[in-house]
Amino acid sequence: MLRSLVTAFVLVAPLAAVGCYDQPQPACTFRCAAADQACPSGYQCGGDDRCHLVMSGGGLAQCEEADAPVQIDAAATADAAIDAATDAAVDAGNMAPTITGQNAVTTMEDTARTIVLADLTVTDPDSTVFTLAVMDGANYTRVGATITPASNFTGALTVPVTVSDDVGATSAVFNLMVSVTAVNDAPVITGQNVVTGAVATARTIAFADLLVTDPDDTYPTGFTLTVMDGTGYARTGNAITPDAGTAGTNLTVPVQVNDGSANSNLFNLTVAVAP
Repeated sequence: MLRSLVTAFVLVAPLAAVGCYDQPQPACTFRCAAADQACPSGYQCGGDDRCHLVMSGGGLAQCEEADAPVQIDAAATADAAIDAATDAAVDAGNMAPTITGQNAVTTMEDTARTIVLADLTVTDPDSTVFTLAVMDGANYTRVGATITPASNFTGALTVPVTVSDDVGATSAVFNLMVSVTAVNDAPVITGQNVVTGAVATARTIAFADLLVTDPDDTYPTGFTLTVMDGTGYARTGNAITPDAGTAGTNLTVPVQVNDGSANSNLFNLTVAVAP
């Protein structure tokens, strides 16, 4: 580390003498009392055995020392500087992650899908640990990172997401595309129109006798109708013939439709037999 190259030392600010002559090294120790220590030109030996500067008015300048030495621990100062620089570098140097792309993300119609980090392509030069955040959007509901397409929705969902690194830096918002694949929805017989019959007379049950819903098919195009056996009538295909003695009663005829892929619910069709 950098601080290992710094040797502890002490800087001592030298004493300064104002108006007093000094030799180059010892501070204010030159004495002029001895015969072999004469004052230089412009100075005069004073009563304190020091060479004082002769002022313009003829007096001698006082010999005043500056403040006491100031000690500086260079090693401690260097450590503090290094620590501060290191902290600053860590704080300033962290790079936020970037979401650069995604893998294919699909789900089936009406089926929940949890978004995971593996769905994304993320780059970050100084982090490998990330946290994923999934946001709300159109045509889906969200619980945490799990989204559920709106009922019967098919097509492409746009799901905003971000990732954060272990330092807390967050990427820009990325619009993740989720493909919702259609699945066949079974038809539902929700009701019927009025259906009447007569004793000993065949009555064919038709598509128009039923009320059917199907979110992904147009009823009755491509549909088939099945009429089943029951009590009080005979059946041939989709035609029923009320039995003798059923005049003035209601027959219950089980029926079902199919959209080409899935059967509907079983529906009890009511047939009113004329008196």
